Amino acid sequence: MNYIVKLDGAEYGPVDELTLSKWVEEDRLTGSSEIRPEMIGAWSTASDMPFLKDALESQRKRLIENGFIDPDEKTEESFIFRFIAVIWGRKIEKPFEVSSKPCFTGSGNRFSAFCFDALILLAIFAAICIGGLGYALNQAKAVTEQAPLAVTDNLKMRKETVEERKENRSTPASAAAEKKPSDPDSNEALLREGMGKAGEARDRALEELHQKFGEDFTKFQKGNFEALTPPTIYADRSAGYRRGYLWVNTADDHKRYVCLSAAEENAVWMAASDLSRIFTMSVMAFLPILLLYYAFSLGYYAQTPGMWFYGIFICRRNEEEVYFFRAFCYTLMLLTLGVLTPLFVPLFKRGPHDLLCGVYVYNVVAGSSGR
Repeated sequence: MNYIVKLDGAEYGPVDELTLSKWVEEDRLTGSSEIRPEMIGAWSTASDMPFLKDALESQRKRLIENGFIDPDEKTEESFIFRFIAVIWGRKIEKPFEVSSKPCFTGSGNRFSAFCFDALILLAIFAAICIGGLGYALNQAKAVTEQAPLAVTDNLKMRKETVEERKENRSTPASAAAEKKPSDPDSNEALLREGMGKAGEARDRALEELHQKFGEDFTKFQKGNFEALTPPTIYADRSAGYRRGYLWVNTADDHKRYVCLSAAEENAVWMAASDLSRIFTMSVMAFLPILLLYYAFSLGYYAQTPGMWFYGIFICRRNEEEVYFFRAFCYTLMLLTLGVLTPLFVPLFKRGPHDLLCGVYVYNVVAGSSGR
């Protein structure tokens, strides 16, 4: 590759790498001399060229021995100065040159690039949610009670009980007379009588729902809204539950549970409040990633993966670089005002966030000089 050298305001070249190394040995070039590749308009210093590193180091040692350079002189920038330069940027006296006027990017490419980035970010958010849900599932399995499912909480047994009581009420009087009467003084008889009255009241309510909706209560209810305990692993498919069914524990301030798995004897239920907490924490973990995704991509590469795919980039006036602090502000403005872009671009060739941050969005391939 050949290079152009600027010395005392005049340009020399093109010359090859071997010639530049000889010029360093002859002290015609120093580390601060301006050099650029022949095909690129961006100027750099000789110290930025890797192939001149050894020659410049030898030159420095020679100049120190001859007393032309103070060995204690600081040649590197301080950490604070470099940090400020990364955040705010450096003052560029001569930006890179283009042979034709850049083209402003229209709303179509902007929106396409945004959708491309949104798909990447959506995949990241889904991965965060899945990770949080997996952790919560392990916790839910660990705390699930192993007690058998109560008869009143078994949806299928409820249906069978309703059908049995229907048959009992339709039994002829002669058949009922044949049944052996229970001892009225027996405690067991009194208990059965009390449970029977409570069951009849429940069954009447279920029958009314069945008559009203034309289907059995288990299909209408989609869960258990009258439970007195938390769900167990036996609140499964065999008990009439399905994934997505709701369980309401009326004894615990109507705490709600959602069925995540109805596998037989291994059902998994999770409190609805835990699901909400997982989503909230996932959003909180995703927001910093969202900001870093845009701020790092725009501040370091001047384009996000979506902008790279559709051939657009951002820069400041006169094609100067956009550094991290401006990229971060641009990201915040994009997320809040980006929806107004289709209204601004036809009039100003720039979005509202572009105008507020002093940023221009161009196509990678410039147009003709007459545009």
